[in-house]
Amino acid sequence: MAKNRNNAHRAPDQNKKIEQSVFEIGNDAVMDAKFFKLPEAVQQQANALYERMDKEAKQVIPELEALKNTYPKVPTLYNYLSAAYGRSDVAQQERSIEDNYRVNPNNLIARCHFAQLCIQRKHFDQIPKIFDNKFDLKALYPRRNRFHPSEYNSFSLVMCYYFNFLGESTLANVFYQGLKSYSPDALETQQAKQLLEPGFFGRVGKKLVKALG
Repeated sequence: MAKNRNNAHRAPDQNKKIEQSVFEIGNDAVMDAKFFKLPEAVQQQANALYERMDKEAKQVIPELEALKNTYPKVPTLYNYLSAAYGRSDVAQQERSIEDNYRVNPNNLIARCHFAQLCIQRKHFDQIPKIFDNKFDLKALYPRRNRFHPSEYNSFSLVMCYYFNFLGESTLANVFYQGLKSYSPDALETQQAKQLLEPGFFGRVGKKLVKALG
């Protein structure tokens, strides 16, 4: 189990597009209160299925589907399902992400996963709608003072892609710097780096495209 980390984070304040706020990031933050209200045995079953996923993704899917059908409003079960489908069936993975957002539109991870799906589909106009036109976690969830690292990382990556698409490189970089500061080894940080810090050949390629255009 990862050691719990506490970190006070100040949200970026650039061009008055993002409100300035302070919140904490820690592994003990509750991402899905509905999951923790499930019977203990059900939580253990779901977590055990998740642990088996890397080696037995197809085998755990029927059991996860059964749990989701029994408890159809629990975001974590949809997240586990989409992760399992991601190893074998991309179409079903996308359907699970869409279903989670449809059923749990206020859950942060459900929002982030659906936003990432929209970004893949080049539907950038959906991003403000998904996040109620709020680009700061505290503004989006004013009653929360603490967020899980996976929530922070997922949200920050979405913002990197969104503001980069808008041509707001300064804002995109602010979120990227936050990722580098808090989660330097996270997958989301590496993805943001590939987006915002292309290697030498990537930079040369872009210059050539512009020159030829």
